[in-house]
Amino acid sequence: IGAFTESLDHLDLLFFAGIPVWYICMASSMPYVRIDAVAPFLKEDQSSQRLVRPGGFIVDCSDTLPPHKIIYDGLANKPDRYRKMAAYLDSLINDPAML
Repeated sequence: IGAFTESLDHLDLLFFAGIPVWYICMASSMPYVRIDAVAPFLKEDQSSQRLVRPGGFIVDCSDTLPPHKIIYDGLANKPDRYRKMAAYLDSLINDPAML
C-alpha cells in the first residue's frame, strides 16, 4: 500500500507520515538518476480482484470471509499503533486454541 504523487508537498507529507510514496516526475528533470532495471507491470485479472505478475505469481486482493479483524484505525506515525499490533500478535501466540 502506498501512493504516487507529482506534488512535492504531498510527497513530504506522506513520507513523514510513514506511508510509502513514489514521486512521479519527468526523467529530464532528474538528470543524475540511474535506472538499473525496470520492473514489469502487474496484470489485473478482471474476473476477480487478483493481480498477476508476469512470472505467474498471484496477489489476491479480494475480501476475506470472515473479514480480517481491524487492529488499529488511525495515523501510521502514532506509537499506539505498534502497541495494539504487538498486543494482537501476543494474543495469537499465547492463545491455547492456536496451539
